[in-house]
Amino acid sequence: MKDKPFSLVLCAVVFLAVKGASFAGLPGDFDLQAHRGGRDARPENTLPAFASVDVPLASTFMCSTKAGKEVYVEPVIGGVDYQFKVKVGSPKDTEASKRGTKLSRGANFKCLMSGTPIAGDYIKAEGKSGRMGVRLMTIVADGEPGR
Repeated sequence: MKDKPFSLVLCAVVFLAVKGASFAGLPGDFDLQAHRGGRDARPENTLPAFASVDVPLASTFMCSTKAGKEVYVEPVIGGVDYQFKVKVGSPKDTEASKRGTKLSRGANFKCLMSGTPIAGDYIKAEGKSGRMGVRLMTIVADGEPGR
């Protein structure tokens, strides 16, 4: 994609902005190590209530799959918006978490809000026209209790 360097720069700017932020109330000192984000787009054929929501195009919601150290992101839908909640342990539906919003090979995803498929050709057209965004899902921090 032509805008890939821009996306990487934008993610780096978000990471550095978070790194410089104050996290008052959190125990101990910590260093930010990494971040996980994803592209998002408005779905093509979804319910009218969700037509203005930029949904994540995430190939996985798993952050760590190492045995005994599983971490995943759970999307929490509230009304016509969503947020991500970081969870430790194995998800209830491991396969669904591993798939994220991806349906099959290529750029085929589903709308997080309605479950409606989003065609790969539509996603590619949105990317070429500059209508895709990025969204930060998690950050990884190294502190006293560990990562």
